[in-house]
Amino acid sequence: METSYQGYELITFSDIFILPLSIFISYIFVLYLAKKIFNGNPYYLNIVKNAFLFKLFFMFIFFIILFTIYANRNDQMSFYFHLQTMLSYISDNPSVIFEIFTNTDNNNTFLPALNDVTASFLNSKGFFSVFKTELLVLPFSFNSFLAINVYGTFIGFIGFLLIYANLASLYPNLSKEISWGIFYVPTTCFYTCGIVKEGIAILGMGIIFTFFYKSFICKKTNKSLIVLLFLLFPICFFTKPYIFVLFIPTLTIWVFYPYFKKISIISKLIIFIFIILLILGIIQIIGILDSRFMFENLVQSAELVQEFTAIASEIVDGKGNYEPINIDFSSVNNLAYTVFSGLFLSFFRPFFWEAKNVLFLFVSLENLFLLFLFLRTRNFHKQDEKAIVLIFLLFVLPFSFFVSISNSNFGALLRYKAPMVPFLYSFLIIYGSKNKNTARS
Repeated sequence: METSYQGYELITFSDIFILPLSIFISYIFVLYLAKKIFNGNPYYLNIVKNAFLFKLFFMFIFFIILFTIYANRNDQMSFYFHLQTMLSYISDNPSVIFEIFTNTDNNNTFLPALNDVTASFLNSKGFFSVFKTELLVLPFSFNSFLAINVYGTFIGFIGFLLIYANLASLYPNLSKEISWGIFYVPTTCFYTCGIVKEGIAILGMGIIFTFFYKSFICKKTNKSLIVLLFLLFPICFFTKPYIFVLFIPTLTIWVFYPYFKKISIISKLIIFIFIILLILGIIQIIGILDSRFMFENLVQSAELVQEFTAIASEIVDGKGNYEPINIDFSSVNNLAYTVFSGLFLSFFRPFFWEAKNVLFLFVSLENLFLLFLFLRTRNFHKQDEKAIVLIFLLFVLPFSFFVSISNSNFGALLRYKAPMVPFLYSFLIIYGSKNKNTARS
């Protein structure tokens, strides 16, 4: 088993003390946060406690896979290597810390002083956000590779916890079933382990979802949440900006939907056009910040990512690649076929005969279960389910499609789609329930 990367030891004797400490700190904080969120309700505390213990179990499996199957060929080890390079630079130039956390345009003055590989890594806003997160947990991890990834796992779990708390509040009669779809499926258990962009982005989703729900639905002001939103959300946003381009407008439409029903058709049309223009404007602004997201470059960017994930997979083990979706918007029929193919790929593949390892086999079984949930989703006579319906139509479906057309490797696909999985399962569980009214009054 390889325990070093680029000359840095990833497992040391000190981990005997640091690893249990990091797990203990994470566990205590999860319980503390759960008690605050659920007002000490033992029912929900038990759900959260069991879910986090289950997550820790998957985390240890993740560590084993990291050091065996994907040794020296994974993002977590690469992130740690670049962190060490930057720490060496910071030790000689401590004033650069201020620039790291205040500069948002990526024109960092320290990049030319670094090696080309690390400079290129930090020049990406997403990777730079990962680096900032590593710096934030550094005092608690003592620069231990294992501890840093424990806190990375913890960060993703907190995001899922916040999402679950809001959905459980909206649909208390199905809170237990919803927890299964958020905490216990392989996609969310494994593919958000360690320090990864998806885990950080999910924390941002949890924060912004909680802010919208508490502020506009519950009409409560939480100063701690506002501070958290101000401090952490910018870091989370830049890990995966396209997630929030879809997610924030979706939440905005949801909270204003009751008022939307009361206005005239012409006003509704004007608001609808305004929202579309607003979303397109946000996408264009992000495109200015990153040319890959410009309208004219979107298809080309998707095809480049398809090619990149295929090449990266070949370098690692040559497994998990699939025939990429042919992006063809030239006619209505081709558009419909492209959309259907993308959604089917995102929801139901890999099939069990496409599983190249044990992990993919578990995911293929998850996909069979997902198909079962789709087939039993017949109860469309529910009332007051606007929240999950709007999130499914405006976030889950478009997000799933965009993720599917920009990949050609199952491992990358499963990691990229993790942020939408809680809402997908929640939708299917709610509309598969025999209870005609599951929403909180």
